[in-house]
Amino acid sequence: MKNIAILLSIVFCISPSSLVAQEKTYTALTEPWPPYQTYVDGKAGGYSVEFIRAIFKRAGLKVNIEVLPWARSLTTTQNEKDIFLFVVTRNEKREKSLIWIDTILPYSPYFWKLKSRKDITVNNVQDAKKYMVGVVTLDAATQYLQKQGFETHKNMTAVTYNVINLRKLYKNRVDLITYDIGGLAIQLKAEKLDPSLIERQAMIKDLAVNLWLTTGSKSDPELVEKIRQASKSLKDDGSYDKIMGPAIELMY
Repeated sequence: MKNIAILLSIVFCISPSSLVAQEKTYTALTEPWPPYQTYVDGKAGGYSVEFIRAIFKRAGLKVNIEVLPWARSLTTTQNEKDIFLFVVTRNEKREKSLIWIDTILPYSPYFWKLKSRKDITVNNVQDAKKYMVGVVTLDAATQYLQKQGFETHKNMTAVTYNVINLRKLYKNRVDLITYDIGGLAIQLKAEKLDPSLIERQAMIKDLAVNLWLTTGSKSDPELVEKIRQASKSLKDDGSYDKIMGPAIELMY
């Protein structure tokens, strides 16, 4: 009887707040970018998504991954506490508004054009200024091109998702788009577009960087460090290579 009384006292002494903390599910946001981040039948998938799930599992945390338009994901993460965002290009404009947890994926974007457009030749970023480039609202390529002097409606037009730019390119409604090799190949297949009709132009060398897992500057430092150490652990024991190895091969 005495043991039962002690057990009951322990149960009732557990605070509701500690139970909530144990059961909390964190939110990680991303954009659709097959095959790294996909959204099929209401479920997030892809190489990067699986690695993020592995990080939170290693940290002993629950996570819900939402696939949203990039501008919305970025703004939400910058303004809220303990919301996570991947995969993110690190640049001066974002540096202070985000906490940079760990690198997830290397990235090498190129300009692409229709092969039939013999009038277009892009050997560098400055060459691209002569044409209309399809970009995504608030993404790193857009911010970079703006910094290089590109202007909306003059030589740059923005949409919500990059796949829209791909469709516009095939309809000759934009002159150029920006894509990595692997992501473009998967998207062409998904859209049933003939890859022989397009041609790679110059790499955007300044954007050939590592992409990050981030969170807003208001986030709990202890939580951030816990997730950072979990990511490091997965890299140290080879789990990162198993999950992300095939994705990295697609980049080159």
